[in-house]
Amino acid sequence: MTISAREQRVIRLGLVGAVLIVAYVLAIDPLLTRWTNVSQKLARVTQQIEDAKAGAASAESETELRQLLTETARLASAEAPLAEHTALLMQQVQQLPGYQDLEISRVEGLPVRPAEDYLRTAVSLQFGGSLNDLQKFLRALDRARPRLLVDRFSLSTHSKDSELVEGHLVIFAFSVPDLGSDTDQGREAQST
Repeated sequence: MTISAREQRVIRLGLVGAVLIVAYVLAIDPLLTRWTNVSQKLARVTQQIEDAKAGAASAESETELRQLLTETARLASAEAPLAEHTALLMQQVQQLPGYQDLEISRVEGLPVRPAEDYLRTAVSLQFGGSLNDLQKFLRALDRARPRLLVDRFSLSTHSKDSELVEGHLVIFAFSVPDLGSDTDQGREAQST
């Protein structure tokens, strides 16, 4: 039985679609689930810090939460110059396993966003490569210390080669003030 050229194209497109669906189910969806869990944990820690400020928790528990945040999420001291935060984040991202395997088309530091008790530093990354290379990079990103988080993530098949993917990530990290710094002592003096 002879298969026409049109039928061969339909079969190829069906196979590519099946491969992309399997790749999503096996690689991307589990990683997105982990990111959701990390975001929920971060929201809980942030809420606990807010509760501590409102007087719902003692000063001791606020210190414990701040130490936990410092150990797991601290990129740099919040007192460091703002440009240093972005440079440190870019350096940490570039040193992750899998980064060199991806074809990076653009890396851009985003403005540092200060909040009352921390700074949020972000980097925008446009990339291309195989699903295996991307998975290796995302696993390294998930295991990074200090903790690196993904704010935005988009992925599509490469326009010229369906075996490859291309996408965009916004990766961010936090910086908190040093415990016992002048900023903390000033807050304590204001609250008494």
